[in-house]
Amino acid sequence: MIGKGVIVGCGRIGAPMLAWMHSSKPEGLEMVGIDTNSELIGQLREGDTGWYEQGMDAYYKNNSIPLIDVSKNPIGESFWENAKFAVVCLGSPVIDGKPDVNPIRRVIADIPDNVLIVLRSTVPPGFTEQLSNESGKTIIFAPERILTGNALTELDTLPQNIGVVGDIPLSHVDNYNTFASFFNNVSVYRAKEVELSKIGNNVIRYIEFTAGTQFA
Repeated sequence: MIGKGVIVGCGRIGAPMLAWMHSSKPEGLEMVGIDTNSELIGQLREGDTGWYEQGMDAYYKNNSIPLIDVSKNPIGESFWENAKFAVVCLGSPVIDGKPDVNPIRRVIADIPDNVLIVLRSTVPPGFTEQLSNESGKTIIFAPERILTGNALTELDTLPQNIGVVGDIPLSHVDNYNTFASFFNNVSVYRAKEVELSKIGNNVIRYIEFTAGTQFA
């Protein structure tokens, strides 16, 4: 067994990511999803999430993907043994004009230093570097850019931008390579560049949605 990959947060970003990585994981790598939402964990186990994501519910229903409800079964240090990377799929909702990144900070604090941390959701520019410097952990930014409903297909085909803070430490090179190996096309930039490109991508998408609604 080469190790374990963990998806932290199994909502609309994390759930398709977990299914896709479980379906394409290399031999010997275990994929596990954790969340505090008991209802969501139950829906995933039954393959009935209540939202449309092509092929996802059927995959969960037909495959035994390890899912842990950490509100009922708290995880400790032993859980992270052999973990290579943790993909954090928690949102950063805007509250009073500012993104709330506190849930991300709290989760990061509980992940051991030897685990590569991957931020997946939109974060403010400079946050990845700031969090990496504050925590002393190895953190990269690898945002999703998928169309809801078509995630499993687009994860296979879309290029993946990865933002890094300096060089990947030698102690984490193997973990990084394991994560990056899932994607067919990877481009590496500075973290802040990828954070800005993700926000730009969101703005363009919102304009397209708004324009389509106005002219419909």
